[in-house]
Amino acid sequence: MLKSSCLSNTSLNVVLLNYGARIATIHYQGQAMTLSYKNHQDFISDQYYLGATIGPIANRIRDGQLVISDKHYQLPQNEFPNCLHSGNLGLDQVYWQTGPQNDQSIEFHYLLDLSTLGLQGELNCRAQYQIDGDTLRVRYLSSCSNDTYINITNHVYFNLNGGGHIDDHEFTVLAQSMRATGTDKLPTKQHTVFDKPQTLSLSHPKFSNGIDHHFNMNSIDEQILHPYIKVSTEGGVGLCVYGTAPGFQLYTGGGLNTPFLPFSGFCVEPQYTPNAINCDDDYSPILKAGECVERTIEYQFSKTT
Repeated sequence: MLKSSCLSNTSLNVVLLNYGARIATIHYQGQAMTLSYKNHQDFISDQYYLGATIGPIANRIRDGQLVISDKHYQLPQNEFPNCLHSGNLGLDQVYWQTGPQNDQSIEFHYLLDLSTLGLQGELNCRAQYQIDGDTLRVRYLSSCSNDTYINITNHVYFNLNGGGHIDDHEFTVLAQSMRATGTDKLPTKQHTVFDKPQTLSLSHPKFSNGIDHHFNMNSIDEQILHPYIKVSTEGGVGLCVYGTAPGFQLYTGGGLNTPFLPFSGFCVEPQYTPNAINCDDDYSPILKAGECVERTIEYQFSKTT
């Protein structure tokens, strides 16, 4: 059964749904910051992963194949021949249980049978949302009965003007490098190295078809809260995104369609490099049975004018 919960303070109002442990809406100082549906029931048939917890495996896995502790597994190939966002059988597609909550925080939890994805074990997940001043903090905690691969993120779409095209949004990337992507949208081995922050926008000729790239930080220490990106607009609202993952995907919504418009929202998805588990040169740790892994994401809003 679909249930909604609200977190609120003097700056932020955040509505959350138990379906997909997802962000339905964020309002900052009364202004909408996210793409959303007018009717919460529409999130059940949503095909864009709006605000959803994506896992156990975010992004793409080549041919849907991976090896965990010397055993080969086949994932659903929902973006044939690849697997995208756990094959549409992941944490975004289930009703989570609602745990402790108050005006400032809420926790969801879910026990996922990984055999539905072709993997082994039971994955115990908690998703915690908390507002603190101008910041929305998301914390994921995961453990499993078997060795497994975990790469959880959130897929909220932002539009800092409250609607319309995001062509006036400027993205100042604080990463060390950007991965090139092939026609299959999987990263290649080519890196563009940054020696200083880079400001990107859809007005740049290189990104006229949109941005859907992975960026790597200069550290793989997942205890560090990395500053990923600063976003500004002519409308006077700014957003800084932080996280403990060693990289993030920036996606500017080129695949959005009815009832939305292409390039009407962007996502910053903290994660490992897509398909990293199949690439020897990428950081991609396995979660050992019985251990717990955490991932934190922070969205910090501000007025820039």
